[in-house]
Amino acid sequence: MKIRLEDRIEELKGVTWQEGLGTLYDKSQRLIKLSKYIAEKYVPDVDLALLEKAAKLCKVDLMTNMIKDGKEFTTLEGLYGSILAEKQGVEHLVSLAIKGHSSLVIPTLVGEPETVVLAITDRIDTIVGAFLLGKIPTGSKDPLGIKRAGNELIDIIIKNSISLQIKELIEKSIEGYMKQAEVKERILEFFIQRGRKYLEDEGIRYDIIDAVIGVPNDDLVDLYIRANMLNGLKAKMEFGTLATLAKRVRNILESSKSKIQSPKCKKELLKEQEEIELYERLIAGEKDFEAYLNKRKYNKTVDWLITLAPVINNFFDKVLVMAPEVELRENRIALLHYLHSFFYKIADFSKIG
Repeated sequence: MKIRLEDRIEELKGVTWQEGLGTLYDKSQRLIKLSKYIAEKYVPDVDLALLEKAAKLCKVDLMTNMIKDGKEFTTLEGLYGSILAEKQGVEHLVSLAIKGHSSLVIPTLVGEPETVVLAITDRIDTIVGAFLLGKIPTGSKDPLGIKRAGNELIDIIIKNSISLQIKELIEKSIEGYMKQAEVKERILEFFIQRGRKYLEDEGIRYDIIDAVIGVPNDDLVDLYIRANMLNGLKAKMEFGTLATLAKRVRNILESSKSKIQSPKCKKELLKEQEEIELYERLIAGEKDFEAYLNKRKYNKTVDWLITLAPVINNFFDKVLVMAPEVELRENRIALLHYLHSFFYKIADFSKIG
């Protein structure tokens, strides 16, 4: 108690965090910068001044005789620092953030947004650091505990509904280390796999997980919402019909061997009434569909696609996609690309069993 937390900050410079990744002071400086970036972009209710103070102080209790040098009370990291902070008159929200940044208890945005941001930042910094060192978990080997850190990070993000762009966050964290390394994609894949495990533990079917992960998207909250929505609809007969139609569209596009990869269908080349009707329904519904997507009303997007099922069936029953006339054939393939784009904004339905 005789030494204030602020007066111990310089001591962090003398302690290595991880060999090759600098000192605890370096880590604290990265936390200050990255936490501010996360707060400004994704968590607007954070008090930036208090957040910066918490980031500066959150590792300082590692310098106290209670915790340092691997003594028996190392599990008190954060908790002990928060007690000292409270006793020394540090702001309560700062004390909360010091306590909660490394705690197993999931912090919430209600009442402690600074804690949430610092908890996210600490874990992403640790995970990125491990990959930069090449200490990547394999099987049961996880020397820096990054699987646990990944699980905790995903839990914090999803339970607080924070739509982070994980790929961008990885890039920002790598910048903080001032190292050149081609690990970004490997870290992103790590998060996708941790996200997969999280959804499995939530009871989501494996094929639904494959379907939502099959659509490139590094927003874990969005992934979670789409997976739960599809999992809830799986038992509906109409959903099965829709998935079958989506697979049929995908199969035709994959087997067509056409160079056409664009949904730019030309209305003037549509010949049969069934293809005209399909095109017009897609055009008419696209604006509302995009609005539903933006608001994450995925049930609405699927309901709308279900209403298209009879129109799609009529198209397949009456229209020869692989027409002998090249221009006609390519335009119908473009129409199917257009239709497929609606399905693919929700999930890769071809993976749903």
